[in-house]
Amino acid sequence: MAAPSLGRSATDLVVHSWSGGELPPRQEGNLVAAVKAGTGFAGWRGGVIGTNVRNAEYLRMVGSRSLWRGDGLQEFTVRIVAMPDRDGVITKGIEDYGVVTEHYWVLTDAHNSALATSVLVPETTDAWDVPVEFPVVWTRRWGVGRVFVCTLGHRVADLEVPQTATMVGRGVTWAART
Repeated sequence: MAAPSLGRSATDLVVHSWSGGELPPRQEGNLVAAVKAGTGFAGWRGGVIGTNVRNAEYLRMVGSRSLWRGDGLQEFTVRIVAMPDRDGVITKGIEDYGVVTEHYWVLTDAHNSALATSVLVPETTDAWDVPVEFPVVWTRRWGVGRVFVCTLGHRVADLEVPQTATMVGRGVTWAART
């Protein structure tokens, strides 16, 4: 069944706030169709990239999938991209800062505009031997819709970090249909 036609009065923004599970095909199709038609999509934490892992259209829309995360909470630096391809208004005035939260190894693609990154440094017991950089905050266009993702936010305390709160607030606002 095709998604309903979306007019000006349609939903402006879908905020992902769920962790675990999969979307039934009809729900996935309707969500992706809504975003393609202009509904914004925003989410944070690993749930947005660790949920719906068997939903290929959803994963393409968000632009990433969480592959792995380290044990427990980890201390790392959120590195703000100095000259992002676009959408720099989300990180304007924010400098690199430290966090203690879950650290995700993500698979991503070049369609994303990375606004912030982090580096996962291998421990002596890890199978990889060089630091690997991953996006932490990114945007992308999907059809005429806007997608905003921030992998920070495992705990409420993570969203209370001023820099993270600012990026999430700006990102959600940016993603909403204008």
